[in-house]
Amino acid sequence: TFDLNVNLSHPDLARLLRTFGSKYRPSGKIGGLTLASHIKGNPKMFSFDKMSGKIDKVNFEGLGQADFSGVRPRISVDLKLGELSLDPFLPATQSANLAPELRKPLKRGSVVWPEPITNDNSPSIINVANHGRWSAEPIDLSVLKSFDADIALKTPIVIFSKYLLKKVDLIAEIQNGTLITKRLVAQLFGGQVQGNAKIVSGNSNQISSAFNISGIKITDALRSVTGKPTASGFLDANLDFTTTGKSVAGMVGSLGGSGGFSMKGVDVSASAKGSAFSEEYSLL
Repeated sequence: TFDLNVNLSHPDLARLLRTFGSKYRPSGKIGGLTLASHIKGNPKMFSFDKMSGKIDKVNFEGLGQADFSGVRPRISVDLKLGELSLDPFLPATQSANLAPELRKPLKRGSVVWPEPITNDNSPSIINVANHGRWSAEPIDLSVLKSFDADIALKTPIVIFSKYLLKKVDLIAEIQNGTLITKRLVAQLFGGQVQGNAKIVSGNSNQISSAFNISGIKITDALRSVTGKPTASGFLDANLDFTTTGKSVAGMVGSLGGSGGFSMKGVDVSASAKGSAFSEEYSLL
């Protein structure tokens, strides 16, 4: 057994994880790791508390337990993080190019409008639109199979693409290659988001989720997504979707689900009148 204080530093967290057998490849540079903690136990099972450190510029603190006695390591952590930019930590794809069959030089030509599609075996409109816009390179989620985990996490800010979530409260579990988000609560565009999700790693990754959104400020959402706050008001929505695929392109092509939304107090700015959405706004 042991009872000691440890300090750890490594300039490249992703490379450090690979030395322990992880296949994790982040999509961006996530930097190094510094860690200080009190550890007590034995090589097969130990607890850690008074933990603090930094991954690149992200500060963290918390406590937890590690169990190496099973088929896979099981890590239980309760963490508080500083501001987190999520994009570089997401699993990398090999490239963001066009689907293989579309990787040909583009040539200018005359436009020929096709006849309406009447063949029942024709590809869906989603799959047709999917080609060329989304990456067809495989997404590797095999890191979920390298360990099991119980995760409780809180952070004041998470930045994901164009979205900024505040006061994020997450409870999740990783078991046998499956990530289950049991609870996700956050503030988004002045409103509230609550949801859960399930991600299954495999030859064809599976994702399902359900979210309830309330009190979203339409002005803030439009400003973030389109850069043009062409309307004001509030949005409530519920979204439930599932998808399967090896790549982003495959997931978009097989996306399914249901949802609904309502808006109140909508006021369209002069810049939106005459736009593609002006008629839709007028119905609200």
